[in-house]
Amino acid sequence: MGKPEAEQAFVEKYREPVLYFLFRRCGNRATAEDICHEALMIVLHRLREDSLAETAKLAAFIQQTAANLWINEQRKLSRRKTDTNEDAIARASHSTTEQFDVIATAELQQNVRKLIDEMPTDRDRRLLYRLYVEEADKHEICEELGLSARHFDRVVHRARQRFKAIAGDLSLV
Repeated sequence: MGKPEAEQAFVEKYREPVLYFLFRRCGNRATAEDICHEALMIVLHRLREDSLAETAKLAAFIQQTAANLWINEQRKLSRRKTDTNEDAIARASHSTTEQFDVIATAELQQNVRKLIDEMPTDRDRRLLYRLYVEEADKHEICEELGLSARHFDRVVHRARQRFKAIAGDLSLV
């Protein structure tokens, strides 16, 4: 070959059938076009170097070249594939987060206990300890301390204020 007109005629004749063949395999037009272009270039290069012994087998040679390129593309993709086990990652990160939360919560509870112990009023200490450390129900605390629900809210508010004064700006409550 070697003549531009002949090469253009070659591309025009075989491009669409090769493109159709590749598109059916990969389902992606851009990938099919890339591989088609590469296959036709390889065949043209081969024809320029030495002509095909049996020209009747040219179409089969082009199709096999395109198929081989598609197979190579699949191999490249499988080597590059970086699938991750999302469930394992989620479990690992979740367990790490849980461990951190447990440690942070334990430290926070320890600090809150220390600050509560520093409070001057016994009722404030018992109220805040039951409410925040033991996470007791409001009604239980009201019964223990002999408070109504409305009075409880005022007592908790004042206890929090005194606690914040002791805690400084730690924002623990």
